[in-house]
Amino acid sequence: MKKIDTSLVGMEFSFWQLETVLKNHGFARGSMWDWDYAVYDHPLVSSKIEYYTYLRICTETVNGNIEESDCHVKISDIFVTEAKYHSGLELDKTVKPEQVNQALKLMKNVAGDLKISAEFTARDAQDQEKNKHRGNRKKH
Repeated sequence: MKKIDTSLVGMEFSFWQLETVLKNHGFARGSMWDWDYAVYDHPLVSSKIEYYTYLRICTETVNGNIEESDCHVKISDIFVTEAKYHSGLELDKTVKPEQVNQALKLMKNVAGDLKISAEFTARDAQDQEKNKHRGNRKKH
């Protein structure tokens, strides 16, 4: 797992503004949300046999509920990880440098559409950062 460090983490947005920008860049929310959080995935590599590689953006509500008109969210985490089809996240796998570079470019484009100036760097995630994403997949 690669953690993306950026000033975008902690920034607040209208839920619908962020949702629109992320969907325009190929992110999907799918069933990864509840009233107080939403998770967006962008597949960097897709395969039903091998591993998927995802750029994941996690958000949590600041006020209101997801999908309500007055909802505001903040970005709480951004990372790149792999997953095996029907098996879940593989947080300890090494992500290839070309996929990390693809994720960083994508994040720069997202920031541009949000009209935010931000830098993005990637590093290996620490164990406590991985642990907060282990086994906590919720479905709406």
